[in-house]
Amino acid sequence: MRFLESGPDVPLAEQSADPARRGVPWWGAVAIAFGFAIAGIAVDSLAARAFGFEGGVNARQLGFVIGCLVAALAVRNRALFTAAVQPPLVAVGVVILRVIGVKVKGLVTSANVPDLNSLLIKQVFSFSNDFPVILFTFLAALTVVLVRWWRYNTARRAQPSAAAKTGTAKAG
Repeated sequence: MRFLESGPDVPLAEQSADPARRGVPWWGAVAIAFGFAIAGIAVDSLAARAFGFEGGVNARQLGFVIGCLVAALAVRNRALFTAAVQPPLVAVGVVILRVIGVKVKGLVTSANVPDLNSLLIKQVFSFSNDFPVILFTFLAALTVVLVRWWRYNTARRAQPSAAAKTGTAKAG
């Protein structure tokens, strides 16, 4: 797993927020965000079942926020665009996964599952209620990405180019 390597010789385009660590590729950022969001859904579901909390403990929103921010910090410099645009896309993907999960659960356990239309309406209402969290997460991840992009461009301009290195070597 090359993206877990660290050291002083990590190329600038492959650095994470920590310049000594190689960042994860774009698909790793997506996996991190989805993983945290799905873990939050699982915690909410367990809390609802184990303790009788009707709406869970908001772990779904917390997992979503943490996952998107960790992804923005862990992604490679050359894949910053993915981390910037992924929060709303992950939110929509989670809604789709929740609908599929409820339908599969109904098939496997023979539980009484509402029809697809009412299930979609319920999930879309949940999605619309989460809009402030999605907006906050998008803006926070965008801020992290913009700061990282600025640092990346500053460091890239500060590096002597390969042509300048060979030009000075021939001149000297």
